[in-house]
Amino acid sequence: MKTSHKIKIFPLGMLTAITFILPLSSLAVPWSEQDAFCMDRVIYSIYPSSNHSNQKIYNECMDNADALIKEYERNSKVLVDEWWQQREKNQIEWAKERAEENERRKIEEIYEKLQNDTDIKKYDDLLSEF
Repeated sequence: MKTSHKIKIFPLGMLTAITFILPLSSLAVPWSEQDAFCMDRVIYSIYPSSNHSNQKIYNECMDNADALIKEYERNSKVLVDEWWQQREKNQIEWAKERAEENERRKIEEIYEKLQNDTDIKKYDDLLSEF
């Protein structure tokens, strides 16, 4: 009697386990991305490049790759947002500088034109005496 009871419970236990395991695996980063991320960590590491140390870095990275990738993406998003904000500030400053430069050029052109007009008038006055 006990054996038949275990046989009936086993499929229910398997179904329950599958129900809880499948959603967790879908939240994980795909293995190919984990591998690429950890290989980049090995390539750009600051430690000496011996095979043993590289393998240790890779293994440590693969042990918690999901968390490292999420942290990297969060940090890179913050950096990109900061970069865009700084770019917008720089564009505003450059626009102000261009406007000031254009204003200076207009003033210089007006001044040069006045200088030319006064020079022409002087020469006309000199020539009119003859």
